[in-house]
Amino acid sequence: ELEAARKAFEADGYRVIGAAVAAKAADELGEQSGIPSDTLMKMLRELRKRAFEVDTKLEQLVLRGQATSKQKGLYNYQRERLRYSLDAQTVFVLDEASMVSTKDMKELLGYIEQSGAKLILVGDERQLPSIEAGGSFEAISERFMKVELSDVRRQREEWQRESVKQLAEGDIEAGLSGYEKRGLVIVSPTREEAIDALLSDWKRQGIKAPQDNVMIAVTNADVSVLNRKAQRARKEAGQVCKTPIRVGSQRFYQGDRVVFTKNLRSHRIKNGVFGVLESVDAKQRRLTVRTDSGQRVSFTAKEFTDIRLGYAATTHKIQGSSIHHTYVLAGGSLQNREQLYVQLSRQKVEARIYLDGPDKEVGLRNLKNYGRVSRRKTFACMMTTNSSSCVLTRDEPIHP
Repeated sequence: ELEAARKAFEADGYRVIGAAVAAKAADELGEQSGIPSDTLMKMLRELRKRAFEVDTKLEQLVLRGQATSKQKGLYNYQRERLRYSLDAQTVFVLDEASMVSTKDMKELLGYIEQSGAKLILVGDERQLPSIEAGGSFEAISERFMKVELSDVRRQREEWQRESVKQLAEGDIEAGLSGYEKRGLVIVSPTREEAIDALLSDWKRQGIKAPQDNVMIAVTNADVSVLNRKAQRARKEAGQVCKTPIRVGSQRFYQGDRVVFTKNLRSHRIKNGVFGVLESVDAKQRRLTVRTDSGQRVSFTAKEFTDIRLGYAATTHKIQGSSIHHTYVLAGGSLQNREQLYVQLSRQKVEARIYLDGPDKEVGLRNLKNYGRVSRRKTFACMMTTNSSSCVLTRDEPIHP
């Protein structure tokens, strides 16, 4: 849909640019729609600098081949910054807008208003909210015209698509019923046993194809446990090399599934990018990662340490992703409606749910109770002709 919108706007003479909170989401927006995109943080940082014009004298020097290397660098920098400019012929697409804080949204709206640009907000307020005070996306969508896409296309099975709709609407009982009927909810007596049950099922396909079989958990602690166990299982199956390399506090093997947890600017790799550790030079302590998009990145363990195992990921990390098979470690005090909705809407083929409880009935009841707790953020806004001010409410659970 966004690709079609971009083409329509460009045909009318508009320039379309995009942004998202997460770097990975910005990359996917660019890849799937053809819209040049970056993180919202970088966009705002560049917009604060304000100067977007190219020095005409400098441009002439470069065109005549008379510019020094320093002048060429300055010219290229000025040209690069033009992509962040806003004017009346610019359409700004903000993806995953429900995750944008009210503070950042207000700043962006100020730049949009000053420049006369058009703003398109894309997102779902029923998914994960912003980490900071938020709720602006939902408030804006209620005040202005909005278009809703109701067709669910990611899941192959009709019952799964219906379940996603029910979870989005907050009907947790109906949304989970299809999983219950098909034996896709596995309840174990303890958390440790739930993790073991999940790993046992994951191994059937995940050992050979971890990129298509992703484990999801709410907390980083659970993700770390799942990653270590998955790595051990693949090592025992001969899917990774036996000689490890230590990066920071972690050990990696050639063949491991990994994820970047910070931007690697020298290679234009962004936080949240997944890949495979393709080769390891133990002598030089050099790692080469092939990302899921096919890019090869080489760096030493001294230069960059912000990578982690990527067999499992948090709900926040996989929001916006499409995965063939997902294995969801659910439950716990941080589980809520928005988490559950995202966890059970990433899969194309199948999602399986694992949780702990004294018996299946109690475990399911607890999960449904967690799913009824919403962490959506709200705010009150008083608007005048020339300005607006917003009073943020506290982020509190909503029990319907």
